[in-house]
Amino acid sequence: MIGLALVELMIALVLGLVIVAALGQLYAGGRSTARVGESLTRLNENGRFAVDLLAGDLRMAGYLSCGGAGADIGSTVNGGSNWLYQTAGLRGFEGGVDTLPSELTGQVRTGTDVLIVRRAAAESALAGQTFQAGEILVISNTVCNQATLFQLTSSLAYNPSAAFNPGSAVSTTGSNPGNCTANLFGSFDCGSVSGAYADTFGSGFALSRYAVHAYYISAADPPTLMRMRLCQSGGNASTCVDELIRDVEDLQVEYCCNGNAYVTADQVVANSIDWGDLTSVRFALLMRSREANVRTEAAAQTISLLGNQITTPSDRHLRRVFGGAVAARNQLP
Repeated sequence: MIGLALVELMIALVLGLVIVAALGQLYAGGRSTARVGESLTRLNENGRFAVDLLAGDLRMAGYLSCGGAGADIGSTVNGGSNWLYQTAGLRGFEGGVDTLPSELTGQVRTGTDVLIVRRAAAESALAGQTFQAGEILVISNTVCNQATLFQLTSSLAYNPSAAFNPGSAVSTTGSNPGNCTANLFGSFDCGSVSGAYADTFGSGFALSRYAVHAYYISAADPPTLMRMRLCQSGGNASTCVDELIRDVEDLQVEYCCNGNAYVTADQVVANSIDWGDLTSVRFALLMRSREANVRTEAAAQTISLLGNQITTPSDRHLRRVFGGAVAARNQLP
């Protein structure tokens, strides 16, 4: 009887161990499935946010409060070819090919592109809003035939019910990069101010900040979608940097105009295409999961970004491509 009891006990123990092992395996499988689902959810959320952010900015590229095909566009801001002070809505740099601006040198992940969007801020200034010395602003008149970029050299409270005469607010001294002229009317820039002349913006004029955003992938680890933007510091124009989304490994961008084929930034320059004539942009972002041990295989993948074959590291990150094509509607003919 004792022997039979021992046998039954051993059978019970074995069955118990089998059940525990099965439950453990079920738990591990469920946990693994939950991790994959959570990683995919976060990856998709980040991807949608990135696409919406870039697409929204691109649609506004070239917006200067008003103006259009027949409007005069002026710029009093010194800086020559500096990417921060141009009035064309778009500019790009092809990773591994173009020489980057000094502000971005050493900041960008090797082989990835830089996308620059320039425009007046979409938010209209409110009466009484104060702008600070050093800010780069866009002013436009009520009939929308003049829009001018300038640097404010003394603080200014926006009063659209009164006429605006530049006076000391648009001096040619006192700020960096400064203004080359205090005349705000005409079609001109600091390369040739012969078209500039003095006049007064009547009541109802619009005033807004000039927004310049350079999107790029950081050279640091983890790779991150960054935004360098035009800002003001101590009465001078400066740049500020925002960290947008972590674990973005690549950004590839192509440009198009007048129904022609999409080309890379270096090809835009090589073909002498005016950046102000570009009417469409398409972009692709390679994003990865924050967690490293999600995929079952630690093997390299080959992923296509706008025709570029990208080989990923041999790891267990999940990866997805996000992107789209966007019309720069303010640069359409």
